[in-house]
Amino acid sequence: MEIDLSSKFLEKLVDTVSKGIGRVTKAHFARRDADAEAYRIRLLAAAEADAKRFMASGELSAEKILSELEESNAKITVQRPEDIPLEEIRQLAERAESREEYQKLKQQHNTEQIINNAVEDGLENPTDVSDESVDEDWINNFFEMGKNISNEEMQLYWGKILAGEVKKPGTFSLRFLQLLRGLTKQDAILVQNLANISIISASVEAFIMSYDYRPPEYYGLSNSDILHLQDIGMLNSKGVEITIGSPTEFVFENCGHVIRLAPTESGSMLTYEVIRLTKVGFAFLQIVTESTPNMEYIQSFAYPAKQRGFTVEMGKIVARDNKQILFNNLKTL
Repeated sequence: MEIDLSSKFLEKLVDTVSKGIGRVTKAHFARRDADAEAYRIRLLAAAEADAKRFMASGELSAEKILSELEESNAKITVQRPEDIPLEEIRQLAERAESREEYQKLKQQHNTEQIINNAVEDGLENPTDVSDESVDEDWINNFFEMGKNISNEEMQLYWGKILAGEVKKPGTFSLRFLQLLRGLTKQDAILVQNLANISIISASVEAFIMSYDYRPPEYYGLSNSDILHLQDIGMLNSKGVEITIGSPTEFVFENCGHVIRLAPTESGSMLTYEVIRLTKVGFAFLQIVTESTPNMEYIQSFAYPAKQRGFTVEMGKIVARDNKQILFNNLKTL
């Protein structure tokens, strides 16, 4: 991907990153692919050197330790520091230094991968960039947490968050970062499934439908999945009702598409039983991978509306402009 070094986003990103990890320049991002490969090679070399140090220092194997325990009737003694031979202390210090060097190198690699992901996301998804500076406490917390994120998929999420916060400070709270840091890979899969069936209303809130006649598993989430998402703070614990009535039309979003409900006669009313996403859950919708709409789910959403005198149309979102959603190819459901 060719980097536009003159973009406002990149300029602000450089300023934000510099406040978090030290001075960087725009030229850094132009050579990021070569740097990533260089770090990979250095990480492998550091790991290999670390392993060699352990072997050379005469570390006991698991089999040898078990053998010695059996011979001594499993009697374990703990040496005081002053009783450890000087040579062994020297070897321990070398291994500790090697581990620290490797850990620092790995953390730097993680940090730069996240920054590189932020560059790509910010330039591939251009939006207005606020003149407001990113809060320095937020920056410090972000990089302190992010340096230990090694999973590539999670690094993509962290990159999207950094890009989003640079564009619009205050988008992602510190609580959101703390929750994200504690997510497991299985949690991330559930959150993606949640995003696939989340419907966003014009009032900028999100919810999933709660229907008795369709098993939740049909849409990728079981009842236990929903309980778990509530436990980790993605969904509210109680369901609520939302009411839609004439004469206003209502526009919802799902997976990059709009769903427009318009009353065909005066007095049309419609009530949905839903479970709302929390603020943290809603924030996740902005960083998960956009997927294809589940049309069976959308039809389930449309069915009661059509039964109560609404027309339901669906179209692809093509752009956003000053909070206006631009879409095309509207089709009646």
